Amino acid sequence: MRWLHSLVPALALLLSGHAVAQTAYPDRPIKMIVPLAAASAVDVAARIVTQKMADNMGQQIVILNQP
Repeated sequence: MRWLHSLVPALALLLSGHAVAQTAYPDRPIKMIVPLAAASAVDVAARIVTQKMADNMGQQIVILNQP
């Protein structure tokens, strides 16, 4: 049981060093699925919202229409 108490801090140190080496998230464009046809009212609203989101996040957002 004592070895378990010493193992937990060691794992925490090991995992914290790994998290620093990761790249910034997201590293690809974000995909937003709109479940309606293109040029519908929901599609137009989604494009307006995602444009503002992309500006705030500094990340490209792609809308995929899948009716």
